[in-house]
Amino acid sequence: MKKSLSLTLLLAIVTLTACDKLKGVEKPAQPAPQTQVPTAQPQSLTDALQHQSQSGTQDLMLALFNQSVKVTAMARNIVTDAEKNEGSLVVYRVENTSKKPLTSVAWTTAFTLNNQIIYTTNVVLDLNKQPIPAGSATDVRTLDLFKNMSEQSKAIIQDPTKQLGVIIVAREVSFADGSRVIVSE
Repeated sequence: MKKSLSLTLLLAIVTLTACDKLKGVEKPAQPAPQTQVPTAQPQSLTDALQHQSQSGTQDLMLALFNQSVKVTAMARNIVTDAEKNEGSLVVYRVENTSKKPLTSVAWTTAFTLNNQIIYTTNVVLDLNKQPIPAGSATDVRTLDLFKNMSEQSKAIIQDPTKQLGVIIVAREVSFADGSRVIVSE
């Protein structure tokens, strides 16, 4: 409960700070999707406020990431791969909301149940061979094998009655012109 409250407070602080910082930017800012948060997750309100005062650059990078790309988890299914390994297949929609082609996007997905994180996975999407044009979107499929998960995570993710939440944690986006926005590494 304490962790979910801290995460909620951090999300509110980051969103409000990012909006305040964008008021001075010439281009109108789009509101940050509520599912994209920075990776640092302080444990208390005091830690969150101290972290907030030290992370002005990270807030700006998060705002730029959110203006450039939108990542949405669209569907989750249980599948078996060619080697007969069972896993969770997640379909993401990656939208390029910038004015430049995207060549890579990286994020961390946190799957939650009752506001508790049960499993995280890092997604790195290399688009150098087929960049996402400005204003376009593409669907991406990722497979997390159950054999790589803890027994507790596996049991929850395999249960079709569980309503899992998804939090997309922004990490990095790269563009065809060589520019990059790094929120966290």
